[in-house]
Order: sequence, then C-alpha cells, then structure tokens
Amino acid sequence: MNDDPCLLTTGDFSTLTALHEQWTQRNHHLTRRLRAKLDAAKVVFPDNLPRDVASLGSRIAYAIGEERHVSLLTATIGLDRDWLPITLPIGLALLGRREGWATHLEIEPTRSRFLTLGRIIEQPEASWPGRFSHHGASVETRLRLPVAAETRTSRAKVASPDDGDPGPAAA
Repeated sequence: MNDDPCLLTTGDFSTLTALHEQWTQRNHHLTRRLRAKLDAAKVVFPDNLPRDVASLGSRIAYAIGEERHVSLLTATIGLDRDWLPITLPIGLALLGRREGWATHLEIEPTRSRFLTLGRIIEQPEASWPGRFSHHGASVETRLRLPVAAETRTSRAKVASPDDGDPGPAAA
C-alpha cells in the first residue's frame, strides 16, 4: 500500500517544481518535504494517471486520525473551507497518492497524526478522458455542421466574386 510510488501528472509536477523554486528562495518550512516528493515521484501523462490517484483538482475523502474529511485538492490557495491546498503538509502528502495510502504525518516536530487517503471521489483526468491526449478526436471530427450548412459552405468556396477582387488569397 505505502510502497506505491507517488504518481504525479506532468502538470502537477510542473506546479510543484515552480512552488519549490519559490519556497527555496524564501526558506519555507515545507521545502524539504516538497523536494523529497519531487525526487521520489513518478511522472505520468494525465491520460495515464490511474483513477485511484489524487491529482490537483481531485475531490478526495481522507482521514486524519479519526476525523473524516472531504476536500478538493488545490494548488496554492484555499479560498473555500472545503479546499485542501498543497501548501499545507496534509495536502502535499496526499497529492499523487493512491486510495488506501496511509502514513504517520509529522504535524509539528514533536507531534504526528495518522493520515489516510480513503477514496478519490472525482478526478479531473478521469472526468474527461482523452482531453489531454493528442490521439483523441480533434474538434473538427467531433463537431458536425448540419447538411444545409455544409452545402452553403461548399457553394461559397466554389463561387468567385464578380468584382475582380482576388480577396485575401492574393496576399
């Protein structure tokens, strides 16, 4: 369970890398934990992220000791009380982890709590499969013009202007 690697999407890894640069300059207290996460992470394309892994934008159920929570895992701000930013030790620890992952998380130098990732309720990568893939359908193949509109478009391409102006094609 805890032997699984931390899986980060390319976007999540980029976010953490930028955050690490900022934190290093300010000597932030979580810089060491963030560096350890980046060093240990396995980076995957968003379409290859398993559905049971917490990524940025995922709604997750987790427990701190006996307290149960449901939150949206966010980047650097927590404007809503149900948001869990990765700028907090708990959010940073849960990012990239699979359902069932658990650890003793050091909250303060002399205090730790048992942290468990219960379930991924919603994950952006699973909500819209193929959106990150260049192999997915293109916009043109998904959107179809009505037959009447296709006919008008075809006629417009064939017809030439009578005023002798070659239009933008001559430029």
